[in-house]
Amino acid sequence: MPLNVVYHTDGKARKIKIDNRYITFKKVSPKKLALKGKISKLTVLALAEIGKDNVTKNEEDKIVKLLKDENLEDLRHDLQLAPQWIAEIMAKA
Repeated sequence: MPLNVVYHTDGKARKIKIDNRYITFKKVSPKKLALKGKISKLTVLALAEIGKDNVTKNEEDKIVKLLKDENLEDLRHDLQLAPQWIAEIMAKA
């Protein structure tokens, strides 16, 4: 089974093939690279991929439940960097 790895970068987006595997470098904003929390970082990136109009209530509830285990200082930091609609979901935790 081929393995495809994606790394976020503030550099050039590109895709490198090694044997039957790909390493993808996806360009993201510096704000997304500055996120601190393990769970809140994944939350911001995942919700941005899903899109504001595609997030279900069930997904939102699961995210809020997971974020309750996040370090409070990291969560506060990441709330400041998240887009407004994502920060509103995260603030429920």
